[in-house]
Amino acid sequence: MRARSLAGWLALMTCATPAAAQWTGIAPGVELLKRTDPGPRRVRALRVDLCAAGVKIRATTSSERGKRTSSWATGAGVIAAVNGGFFKSGFAPDQGVAIGVGQAWPESNDTGVRGYIGFGFQKLAHSPAGDVTQPPTWMEEAVNGDATLVSGGTAVNCGGCGGGRNPRTAAGYTADKRTLYLVTVDGRSSSSIGMTIDELAVLMASFGVDRAMNLDGGGSTTMWVNGQGVVNVPSDGSERVVGNHLGVFATGSGSAHNCYRTYGSEYVGSGFPGGSTTITVAAGTTGSGWLEFKNIGTETWTANTRLAPTPRDQPSPVAASSWIAPHRIGGPDANTAPGTNGRFSFDVTAPSTPGTYKQTLSIVEEGVTWFADSLGPPDATYSFTVVATDGPPGAGGASSGGAGSAGSGGVTGVGGLGGAPSSGAGGQVGAGGSDPGWGDAGQVTGGQSSTGGKSTSGNNTRELEDTGCGCRAIAARPKNAWWVDLLGIKGAR
Repeated sequence: MRARSLAGWLALMTCATPAAAQWTGIAPGVELLKRTDPGPRRVRALRVDLCAAGVKIRATTSSERGKRTSSWATGAGVIAAVNGGFFKSGFAPDQGVAIGVGQAWPESNDTGVRGYIGFGFQKLAHSPAGDVTQPPTWMEEAVNGDATLVSGGTAVNCGGCGGGRNPRTAAGYTADKRTLYLVTVDGRSSSSIGMTIDELAVLMASFGVDRAMNLDGGGSTTMWVNGQGVVNVPSDGSERVVGNHLGVFATGSGSAHNCYRTYGSEYVGSGFPGGSTTITVAAGTTGSGWLEFKNIGTETWTANTRLAPTPRDQPSPVAASSWIAPHRIGGPDANTAPGTNGRFSFDVTAPSTPGTYKQTLSIVEEGVTWFADSLGPPDATYSFTVVATDGPPGAGGASSGGAGSAGSGGVTGVGGLGGAPSSGAGGQVGAGGSDPGWGDAGQVTGGQSSTGGKSTSGNNTRELEDTGCGCRAIAARPKNAWWVDLLGIKGAR
């Protein structure tokens, strides 16, 4: 980009100073400007609200090539149209991209010689000349162009590219990608002398666009409006048959197909115990927490914006009954505007089998898009972990002896769920048992000892009855280990 003197830029700005003119609505979401700037230069512009109900951009299909703008627009049913990209013999795109109704033309190819502007569901993009970037799969409509006129809201000085003053056609859009401008400037006559590429750049910047591109011009420059016909004056004296076109549907109802909407989030924090993303609960029970994210998209999060486990649409092993479905957790606690933080509070239910369960997450705008397919982050960037435990220690029963030989064993205390694998102390046991052998007492939920001092098998405790000293030991063990938990002295013989 070359530097231009202040005097040169002032001269260009003078040329682009608009005469008194008003935008006139021609359909819901579409306005037309007719004015003559100093020079003179006859300017026609369409201002299209891409987020208005029923607005959609349409480009020419390969089978529709080689038509006058008015003929193509009438057949396609659009409310307004301009000529499109550069073409060659057979009306094929001249070293550039052409896509219509989701189908690329057979000759469509981005060689870097020309750029393109394209539209898809809730998206639009400009690829400048010099970049070799094949159109993304979401792109449904596209035409080629050459010089970048505006970049980042600033007019680009191409240093005299594109020849002198000629009729021009241009397309550009605002930084929020929600307003499209389609502009023509007549030329090659005393009533309108046309513009250079640099002058056209200043004109497009004056409309407040962030990006703009020069389309095919000269005798191809044409703008057609339903009910008004061709609203500019083509330099050939009549419309030229051209390769392709850009048109606008504006029905006033239905979806705004090309409205640029973005959905994205950034992790802020969690409300699980300890501020971590791990929650420890007993197997088969439910715990609660929350995760908080910043809305970095363009749309407000509502109840339709849902935290969801991944892989997508697969049930989660830690789904709680309060979830919308096993594959959907739920929406934010409150509507969350762009730039603010939204909290998602939810329950988790630990599986009945103890263990550690990691659940990855994403956010989805139901019926629209997964955040990973918009601004992100990718699926499984977020996660939380559920630790399902055996249970906390339970309280045991009392331990005491009684007289007699080989008395009946007592009942062990009932153990709780979770925590260390120790059971409660043993219950009532008869004194003077004759079998000094070891045996396993109750399991984690409690068990009953057998007669004669030898207890039944179990998991967590052992009981020793010694007929010689009258001693009894109750021991609790973790897996593969023993230790003495309680030693009861019953008295000497």
